[in-house]
Amino acid sequence: MATSLATAFSRLEVSQTSARSNGTRQSVKHTVAIRPKLTVQRFEGLRMGGLEFGSACESAALAVTNGVKVFAMRHRCKKPRLGRPADQRKALLRGLTTEVLRNGRITTTKARAKALRPYVDKMIGLAKGGSLAQRRQAMAFLYDKQLVHAIFEEVPERYGERNGGYCRVLRTLNRRGDNAPMAIIELV
Repeated sequence: MATSLATAFSRLEVSQTSARSNGTRQSVKHTVAIRPKLTVQRFEGLRMGGLEFGSACESAALAVTNGVKVFAMRHRCKKPRLGRPADQRKALLRGLTTEVLRNGRITTTKARAKALRPYVDKMIGLAKGGSLAQRRQAMAFLYDKQLVHAIFEEVPERYGERNGGYCRVLRTLNRRGDNAPMAIIELV
């Protein structure tokens, strides 16, 4: 349906209704040009910015998109996205956390290292507690079962007196090729 609408309409009429000061309503029609490479997608029950789309489109709201669906800005969303969808981002951070705990230090990009730090601290905090529930939480997050047993044995002696800040991020030279800022994340 999206491609047939895109080819059928070269121009799309949009009507916007606004209230006047004397209590009557004013209707203004705008014409929106659709570029040929863009596709028109149909979203049921969606009003975009107070605009209602005309009856030629079955009174459903249409959005013009070039492959990226963006409707709102990410105000107050502090989680670093790392240029990935949520499932890939979670898998990346789980894998990096496993490698930091296994090797003690890894070299990665600065953004990934800064996003990884809370996860490593959380796993070490779980290992310091040592209860069965905390062990199961660590097993659910880390990819290596033997690693979980090893850190639950080693961490209480190593970090028993320390309250947080179990890893540090050190800047290194930018990566050759794309000049990405690199960092080393290591256990203290």
